[in-house]
Amino acid sequence: MATIVGIVLVLAAFLLGHESWPQRSTTVPPAPTAAMTVPVLGEKFTLLPCSQANTLGLEGCAEHQIVALDAQINSLRRRVYSSLTFIGARRNFVKGEVQWTSYRSSLCLSESSAYQGGSLAPVAYANCLVNSDRRHVSTLHQFVEALSHP
Repeated sequence: MATIVGIVLVLAAFLLGHESWPQRSTTVPPAPTAAMTVPVLGEKFTLLPCSQANTLGLEGCAEHQIVALDAQINSLRRRVYSSLTFIGARRNFVKGEVQWTSYRSSLCLSESSAYQGGSLAPVAYANCLVNSDRRHVSTLHQFVEALSHP
């Protein structure tokens, strides 16, 4: 008798719970509605004072350059994006800029790892960011120029 009651309870739970199981969807989820935007490059550090006297000061000098170059990159990104007339071109530009930012970070972590554990590691990382940003500013300037003279 106990076995029959147990089976009935399991079967009832099965049948009652069946409606709450995840259902297979037959519709395609809607496309994201968020507007595509230009990525904004920003750093997550507090600026150190710039000084040539020690490694903290050298890091600070590089940080000030990074912030200024980031502002140039952000401005150039907006100019390029607004000059691109096709949605696909804008999407590819945004994707490229996001990938460039990731590449920049990985490259500079790799370069600074030669000084891992030492006081020069953050200086090497910051100097790498400065050099990468300078190259990217030049690339974006060329892009803006090309877009203005099709």
